[in-house]
Amino acid sequence: MVANVMVGLPSDTPSRSDRGDPTDEAAARPEPVLGAPEASTHENCQVLMSDPSPELGPPPFETTDRDRYWIEQLNHLQANMMTVMEASNANLVGLIETNAKEMLTLISKLDVDTRNQSSLIDLQIQTLQKNVEAANAVARQSIAEGTSARSEAQLMGASMLELIGQNFHNLSQVMGERLRDLSQEFDVREQRILETLMTQRLHAPPRHSPDAGATPNPQPRQPIPLENAFALLRELAPLNFDAYRSCLAEGTRSYEGLPSESCSTERHPQGRQFAGFLRPYLAGHVLDIGCGPQTVPSYLAHWPTNQIAGVDPISSAEDHPFLFVPGVGEFLPFDDGSFQTVVSGTTLDHYYLLDVGLREAFRVLAPGGYFVAWITEFEGAPPYDPYLREMEPYDSEHMYHIDRRWFLPLMQQTGFEVAEVIAFHQPFRYLFMSFQKPPGVRHSQAACE
Repeated sequence: MVANVMVGLPSDTPSRSDRGDPTDEAAARPEPVLGAPEASTHENCQVLMSDPSPELGPPPFETTDRDRYWIEQLNHLQANMMTVMEASNANLVGLIETNAKEMLTLISKLDVDTRNQSSLIDLQIQTLQKNVEAANAVARQSIAEGTSARSEAQLMGASMLELIGQNFHNLSQVMGERLRDLSQEFDVREQRILETLMTQRLHAPPRHSPDAGATPNPQPRQPIPLENAFALLRELAPLNFDAYRSCLAEGTRSYEGLPSESCSTERHPQGRQFAGFLRPYLAGHVLDIGCGPQTVPSYLAHWPTNQIAGVDPISSAEDHPFLFVPGVGEFLPFDDGSFQTVVSGTTLDHYYLLDVGLREAFRVLAPGGYFVAWITEFEGAPPYDPYLREMEPYDSEHMYHIDRRWFLPLMQQTGFEVAEVIAFHQPFRYLFMSFQKPPGVRHSQAACE
């Protein structure tokens, strides 16, 4: 968005030979006119600059006045370039305000596109820098080819042009910062709307009321002892099992150190929001995979305990008033189709064999039932595969984190249909997700194998 400014001197400026300097006869040549730059356009943006060089008549002077003449020309040039810069900056400020209004309109409509605007601003700044460098290169080339006095004037013109570019760069940075602020404000407002929606869902009548006379929870098969389950996990994927056990131990220590901060407690604000998200999907018998040692997870506090079952490797039956089986999500000791709802609250990134665990959740879910999950999303986290190579844990408590770009296709491969996905951006990037097991389907293809 920088106009192509050619810096030169008026064509009617006398040559050295006209001023009585016969030794420079060969150097006399027509000189370019300092004309008005063309309008420069970028998409719908346009910057116009006025003619920086009014006509200057031939100076009536003797040879002895030559120095005074060039000083006057430099003063003219400096004043004209300042006029150019002031007009350009005024246009750029208006341009930035216009673009900011347009950005605000887009922010109210689009989430993803809004986040891409910062990258667009960076690209525009890079283009501007290239244009300024090119203009300076042209100016410096003419400086190298010109006379010393003319070179001094051109150098000043090139410096002023560079100053214009720097001012535009600074203004573009301000625009980018404003855009990022607007994007953050949009995230905050979007989150408030979602929080309000979750609160309304929490206090609205449930889609499926608990059945006080419902049959007791499905009784588990003969449970696999926890150490035997770990032995099976090692057998299925030996390369990374020790790293997984280390992460599990560290996560257990962290949980025991801050039990009141657990996502399943009433004190956790996102726990209440997840309760609102989960409420429309609750029906019949509910299995909570990774329920933790809390007496009753806050998101299930209003569901009858005789219709809740839980599985977790770091808890015991004495901790809960509902049916509890110590174990891991990869080996669920229940018959096919036993539950109308399966819940996973911030536990999916603690599985060792995620694919096996998802197939098990699909298996024990009744046709038409829902699998409801809450995770912390890490954008750019790579797909998880513990089978083929040794891998470094993502952090001290997690072998991996989840990015929906590979997780949602994995759920579909397992047999689920995506029902709802809601993203919260603060304080972390939480995802609330629901998936339905299609009616009439009892097993995923992978589970049948």
